[in-house]
Amino acid sequence: MDPMEIEGYQVFERIGTGATSEVYRAFNLKSQQEVALKCFSQIVTSDEDMLKRLAIESKTLENLEDPNIVKLNRTFEDENSWGLELEFVDGRSLDEWAQITHLKVFEPKLWILAHILKALSHAHSQGIIHRDLKPENVLISNSGDVKLTDFGLAKTLTSATITKSGLLIGSLAYMPPEVLDLSQATKKSDLYSFGIIAYELLAGKLPFNSQSPQSLIREITTETPTPLDQVKGEIPKSISKLIMSCMDKDPEKRPKSCHHVYADIMDYLTEKTDPISKKLISIPLETSLFHEFLERKHEKLKSDLNQDQSLENLMQIHNQLNLLYPESELLLLTQQKIATLSQDESNPKRKYALLLLLLLSLMGSATLWWISQPEKTKLVSKPAITKPVTKTTVETPKVVSKKMKPKKIVPVAPRVKYGFINFELPPGVKVYVDNILVPERSLQKYKLKAGKHKVRFEKEGFDPIKGSVDVKANNTSIVRIGGA
Repeated sequence: MDPMEIEGYQVFERIGTGATSEVYRAFNLKSQQEVALKCFSQIVTSDEDMLKRLAIESKTLENLEDPNIVKLNRTFEDENSWGLELEFVDGRSLDEWAQITHLKVFEPKLWILAHILKALSHAHSQGIIHRDLKPENVLISNSGDVKLTDFGLAKTLTSATITKSGLLIGSLAYMPPEVLDLSQATKKSDLYSFGIIAYELLAGKLPFNSQSPQSLIREITTETPTPLDQVKGEIPKSISKLIMSCMDKDPEKRPKSCHHVYADIMDYLTEKTDPISKKLISIPLETSLFHEFLERKHEKLKSDLNQDQSLENLMQIHNQLNLLYPESELLLLTQQKIATLSQDESNPKRKYALLLLLLLSLMGSATLWWISQPEKTKLVSKPAITKPVTKTTVETPKVVSKKMKPKKIVPVAPRVKYGFINFELPPGVKVYVDNILVPERSLQKYKLKAGKHKVRFEKEGFDPIKGSVDVKANNTSIVRIGGA
C-alpha cells in the first residue's frame, strides 16, 4: 500500500500510526478541502468479511453530527488502499496537550471533560458505543475545540488483530473490568474509560499503573484507586466523587448516563466560575484571557470566604489559594477561619478541625517543595496578580488569638522564564521543536521556556535537518534556513 498515491487526493504527510492503520493529512482534489485519511493496513484490507463489516459500521458513523465528534465524510478505495476520509483537526491528542500545557487550575480541564461527555452522549443516543476511548482518541485543536475520533470500529478490528497478529486494540489501562472479563461492551463501559481519562488528566497520573499486563489487569479488576481529592487536594470532593463513581467496577453502580455526568460538571463550572472560553485550552495558550480567568477566580474565592463554609470547603479553598496565589492575604483569613472552628468546643468536628490545622502546615511545605522542583508541572503563563508573585510558607499558629500577626514572606525558587524563536523558512518547510509541530501562525514568535531545545526541519523530498536552539529569557532567537 502506497498511501502517497491515493486517487483523488494529494497526500502531504503521515500524522498518526496505529496497530491497524495509518493517518495522513491530505487534500481532496474534488471538494477542495483539507482532510485526514485513515488508511487501513493489509491485515484489514486482505479480509473481505472484515471490510464488509467496516463498510457497514462506517455508514452508521456518517450519521454522527456533533461539533465534538470528528466528522466521517466518506470511505475511499483504490487499487492501493481502503480507508476513511475524516475531518482534519489541526491540533494534537489529549495526552500531548497535557504534556505541553501545564495548567495548575483544573476548571479548563473540566471543560474538556464535559465536551468529551457531550460527544459520547450524542453517540450513545444514536446507539453507537465508542469501545476504544483513550487520550489518543481525544483531539484538542489549536483553536481550543475538543473532538472525539475512532468511534465504533474497535470491536471489528479487535477480533481481527487478536486472531491474526496477537495485537490488542486500545490501551489496557483504559479498559473496563467487564471488557477484560470478555463481557459485551456497553454505554457504561465508555463511561468507565472516560473516568480513567478524567482521573489521569486531573491527577496527572493513572489510577492503575502496573508495568506488566498481568498485574495491571489484576489492579483494574480487584483494587480501588485512591480518591481523586486525596491525590490533588484542590479538587473539590463533589467532582472527585463524580469521577470515582464513573470508575466503579460494577457497571450498574456507575452514573446513569454520560449526559448526567456532563450536567453535573457543567453545573459546577457554572456555579463556581465564569463561563470558560475554549481559548483557555488553545495552543498557544491565550495568556491574556488566562490572566483574566485567574483574577476572576481569586475574586470568587474571596467571595466564598465571606460566606459560611464547612471545614471541607475551607480546606479546598486553602489548597487552591496556596497553589495559585501563595502571597494572597486570603490565606491568613482561611487559617483564621479554620482556627476559629477548632476553638469552638460545641463544634462536633472540633477534633477534625485541629487535624486540618496540622495538615495545612504540612501541605504548605509540600506545595512549596513541589513548586520548586524541575520544570515538569509549571504554568504556561504567569498569574495576573497586581503584586510581584513570591512564594510564602503556610504555618499553623501555635497560639490562636485576635492579635495574631501575619507570617513573614519567604522567597523560594524563581519563576520560570521564557523566550521566543523567530523562524525564517523557505516555502513548504515544517518545523518541529521538541518533536512538536510548530503551527504556521506561530513561526514568527514561538514561545518557549528558556534553555536548549531540539529542532527538526522537514520538507517533502529532502532529508530532515536536525539541530538545537538555545533560547534566552526575554529574547528572540532568529533561525534561518537556506533560501528563506
